[in-house]
Amino acid sequence: MGPIRFYSRVIPVVFVFLSFLPITTGAGAWPAPEDARSHWKRGNDCYKRGKVERAISEYEAAIGLNPGFAEAHFNLAVALDHQNQPDAAIHQYREAIRLAPSNALAHNNLAVLLYRQGKLAAAIREYREAIQLEPMNAMAHNNLGSALAAEGQREAAMAQYRDAIGIDPGYAHAHFNLGTTLHDAGRLDAALAEFREAIRRQPDYVEAYGNLGAVLEEDGQPDAAIAEYRKALRLSPASPLVHNNLGNALRDKGQPDTAAAEYREAIRLEPGFALAHNNLGNAYRDANRPDAAIAEYRKAIALKPDEASAHDNLGKALKMGGLVTPLPSGAEITILPAVSGGWILPPGRGFPRQRRSASQVRH
Repeated sequence: MGPIRFYSRVIPVVFVFLSFLPITTGAGAWPAPEDARSHWKRGNDCYKRGKVERAISEYEAAIGLNPGFAEAHFNLAVALDHQNQPDAAIHQYREAIRLAPSNALAHNNLAVLLYRQGKLAAAIREYREAIQLEPMNAMAHNNLGSALAAEGQREAAMAQYRDAIGIDPGYAHAHFNLGTTLHDAGRLDAALAEFREAIRRQPDYVEAYGNLGAVLEEDGQPDAAIAEYRKALRLSPASPLVHNNLGNALRDKGQPDTAAAEYREAIRLEPGFALAHNNLGNAYRDANRPDAAIAEYRKAIALKPDEASAHDNLGKALKMGGLVTPLPSGAEITILPAVSGGWILPPGRGFPRQRRSASQVRH
């Protein structure tokens, strides 16, 4: 079985506007002067029409007229994050929280941005604050679970996902994330059940079909895996991850040519997908095409030099193609000084190959 890649956990962020209800608590949060409110309303309208830069200007104008306008800081943070300005967005969320500490959405969204920056402890604090403010906020429980999982706290993470599901049994993201964490803990049957529940709750959930297929494949059920991958591709034909994993399942079924077509499609969609190049090399090797396999392994290594399985597979393919002469048992090699950047070996000898194990499942 070739290396499988899973979809990662889902952490929603609330990209909504505080467009009509004021945030309460916090000195200076309300009321805003009418001219500041007008800029704020125009900013909301611009954002909804996709004019994000203009929206940012309007929110900044509103804040210039009333620095204590918490809703304008919140919406400005949303717009800045949309424009890939996370540090500026974090600053605006913090200002919104300073002005209106009871805004659970601001705590949640701030935590999401901190999580993306790898600041897990800070993200966990913000998620916990959001939950303290709104104990029945299923999204905050789900997101806290994902931050805890990223810290390696699987049991605590699963408890949060289950809390989210207890609050909202139809919360497909929480079922998906619980399934992903159960898989990581080696509990495949329970993971399968959660991915299926996520799909039952959200029938167009592409990532859930993809991970369901991946766990079925890992569980030695390639036919069932293929069926789930094909469902995912009907919903999202441009998913390189699913094409790669479908190729793995087809290869397990002894169909290297069909598998190769899926790997090629994954590479077409994501040219830098090193794992797909490695897997395509495997399919070519299965089809007795060592030269083509060697080319793909070399591409995989060029894209990801630390891909251990590609190095190991390249060695196998070189040997298969007769490009490496094995040393006799017990033979010794003499390594001479480097010349022109390379190593010189005794005539007719190749480097003895060292096998390196590689994980069969990519996360």
